[in-house]
Amino acid sequence: MPDGATFDQDHTLSFMFFQAFMETWFPGFFMWLAQRVLLSMSKKAFPNQPKSWKFDPTPTVATTPPLIVDKLYDLMISGWAEPVDNIQRVIGPKSIELTDGRLLNNIDSIIFCTGYDMVVPFLSGKHNPYDHAGAPPYLYRNIFPLHSDPDVRNSLAFVGHGAIPFPGFVQHELITMAIAQVWRGRSPLPPYEEMKAWHRRQLQWREERKAMQKQETTFYVAFVPFADSVRWLNWAAGAGIYEHFSWFSWRAWAFWWKDRAFYRKVKSGLFSPSIWRLFDMGKRKTWDGAKQTIYKDNELADRNKAKMAEELKKKEEQNESKKVV
Repeated sequence: MPDGATFDQDHTLSFMFFQAFMETWFPGFFMWLAQRVLLSMSKKAFPNQPKSWKFDPTPTVATTPPLIVDKLYDLMISGWAEPVDNIQRVIGPKSIELTDGRLLNNIDSIIFCTGYDMVVPFLSGKHNPYDHAGAPPYLYRNIFPLHSDPDVRNSLAFVGHGAIPFPGFVQHELITMAIAQVWRGRSPLPPYEEMKAWHRRQLQWREERKAMQKQETTFYVAFVPFADSVRWLNWAAGAGIYEHFSWFSWRAWAFWWKDRAFYRKVKSGLFSPSIWRLFDMGKRKTWDGAKQTIYKDNELADRNKAKMAEELKKKEEQNESKKVV
């Protein structure tokens, strides 16, 4: 980030609520806005991007997460590496043709970085949620198996197969908390037919998202709708986040009145995983160390941010001195 923060550290509880609201009521506009903001950040951090690199137009963030690899920029600027179009075909022992018609010769190796497909190879067919590698999982909330046997639905869960645009470890903390409450019987899963209906809506949502973008790109099957998923996980885990930060909740006003400084820190500071463990909603007890840990996490993030900002400043000064020479 421009201020020295890492991308994950810049996500706050306030922004989570804003994101959930916008994706619910104005999804197209929000994706357009997010695309503009990310492009602006990219051009500010890496101002010299020749048109020959063909980074514009970029795939939509509606389906494609941004690639954050700062080191590549220096390699491309220096000429050590060059971004090119996709490979159309191999036309000789050391020659290839790109999709834009360009021919490249003296190619020693072609390395395909294909990413990964979601699979569970160690499970038998009746319990495996994937028909084949890369297929959308046959899971409720991308967590619980859509199996006809209720004992299976309530005793098996898949962690890491559902994702939202949110700091990774923070969301997986909430997912594991939700699973625990489901298995304890305090957050029962809905009827089987309702679970299957959710899965059908999930597939429809994926098709609508893919239709929004013009370029061919990868839309990872782990992605689920943001607002719907956060609300359900908050309820299932008994985290009480919506209940304690809504304008129309007496719990929110009581929390604000009791400790305004901490309220502001939770809402606008670093999104520490300990935030999920602040409140008792009748399903799980609060963690006594949550408040102290939230303050410590913010202090650590502020120190790291200051350190990174200083390093960025030194790098800019070095670049300016090189220009003068």
